[in-house]
Amino acid sequence: MIKIIVCTTFRDFKGTDNDKIQYMFLDNIKKQSYQNYLIVTTTFGEKKVKEVVDQYFGEKSITRNVDLPSEYRFSLTDVVLSAIEAAKTITDECIIVWCTCDIMFDPTFFQKLADNYQTGVSGIVHPNVIYKTLDDLRNDQNSSVEIHKGIDLLFFDKKVLIDAEQDIKKYRFYDWGVFEYFLVGLSLVYSSKRINLFSFTKVKKVVNDRALTDESKAYFERCLNMNEPVFKQYCLDKGLPTKLYDRGWLYDCHCQFKMLKPSLKYLKMKYSYAFHRYLNGFKK
Repeated sequence: MIKIIVCTTFRDFKGTDNDKIQYMFLDNIKKQSYQNYLIVTTTFGEKKVKEVVDQYFGEKSITRNVDLPSEYRFSLTDVVLSAIEAAKTITDECIIVWCTCDIMFDPTFFQKLADNYQTGVSGIVHPNVIYKTLDDLRNDQNSSVEIHKGIDLLFFDKKVLIDAEQDIKKYRFYDWGVFEYFLVGLSLVYSSKRINLFSFTKVKKVVNDRALTDESKAYFERCLNMNEPVFKQYCLDKGLPTKLYDRGWLYDCHCQFKMLKPSLKYLKMKYSYAFHRYLNGFKK
């Protein structure tokens, strides 16, 4: 039976509105119809995360703490490495899901992953359905779907990430930004089939209040300036197309994954955006 391994990291639980988003994420996992899963959490000194996650999942939870140099808050590199270490101990086939903790998915999402499993597969569920507040999500109002923004979930046959482990260790990312591009790059190098399950299931995202976690514009700019050269070097070293990286726009990454059973609404959105890029001087 295929095991779903979800790897992520959390902001510490401090009683803010951001906590409510993280609790909704945890509730969402616990309500999955497919119950053969493992939650692999990587912490970076947060005080309450392990306690909260263990209360939700008990033996279905593994937490690994990583000590980083003081200039960094977290490393998504270590989040994926934690999942790889866990997957190596499991004899069954596994799908490793990397995601942020501010998203929600359908109750049958894990089942759909299992149904679409094959050796060497990787995938996304994109574009996200984005809500500005939790109330908007609860009432299913004021949402937006933007094909060029926010890949917050990728999934992989565990064999893909185990094969890519040395690349993951070599090209390190710290703090926020660019890591999802890198995972797309890994898919291009190591995955034999890349799929998008957007037509079957949706990822819903609630926007965090960045002010609560001291994530200023200057912080994000510093992160991008730190991580962009790492991914660009990876592209050069692996012969990947330079169009994969365009700061702030994920359309070309999105297009590396085959949409299964695309709807007419999706096709209109995709080609409308491609035409918009063309009119504004971008290459398709």
